[in-house]
Amino acid sequence: YFGSDGIVSAGLFHKKLDDFIYRRIMFNSAYPLSGTPIATGIDVTQAQNGNEANLSGVGLALQRRLNFIPVLKHFSVYLNYTYTKSSATIQSRGANSANASATEEIRLPGQSSNIGNASLAYEGKKFSLRSSLNFNGSFLSEVGSTKEADIYVKSRMQLDASGSYSITDRIRFFAEMMNITNQPLEVYQSNKSQTIQREFYSFWSRFGIKFNL
Repeated sequence: YFGSDGIVSAGLFHKKLDDFIYRRIMFNSAYPLSGTPIATGIDVTQAQNGNEANLSGVGLALQRRLNFIPVLKHFSVYLNYTYTKSSATIQSRGANSANASATEEIRLPGQSSNIGNASLAYEGKKFSLRSSLNFNGSFLSEVGSTKEADIYVKSRMQLDASGSYSITDRIRFFAEMMNITNQPLEVYQSNKSQTIQREFYSFWSRFGIKFNL
C-alpha cells in the first residue's frame, strides 16, 4: 500500500471447468449431423459440450496517485495485466465408431492468454479527465472439423476517454468517447495471415448533464 494513495497487488489463480460449452463449426457438411440428411454442402455451427478445462494464471495491478511529483499531483495511473494458460479436452475430431472415446487437447475457446488495461486520470476541483487503453489478446472462437479450420479472433487494443466538469456542486457536465482509434474486429482461420472477417464500427460517444439531489 502507498498509504491512502495507491496499491500494488498480485494474485495467482486456478480454475477447473467441467462440461464447458464451445462453438463447433463444420464446413461443407450435411444437416442434420446424424440421421438422414436433408441438406448437404452447407456450413453448420453448433454449441457442444467439452469434457473439462483448466486455467491457471497470474494477475498484476498498480493503482497510484502521482502526488509525490509536484507538477503531477492531480494525476493518477492505473495498470493491470493478466496472463492465463488454459487447456481443454474435447472429443477428438478424428474420432469414429471404433474410438468414440478419443479426446483432443485445445486452448479453452474464448480465453485470451493476455489481457491488460492502462489508464491515466486527472482529478481537479471542477474538471476531471480519464483516458484508458484496453488490450485483449487473440483467442480461439470456433472449433473447426480440423485444426486448419479453427477460427480465431485477433488481438485488439482500444482507446477510450471520458471527462466531466462541475458546473455547480450538484450539476455536472460529462462526455465519453469509446474506440477513438476505430480498432476493427478481425477474425482469421488457422493463422493470422488468413483473415476471413474484418469489421469496423468507428467510435461512439455520449454526453449530457448529471444532477444530484
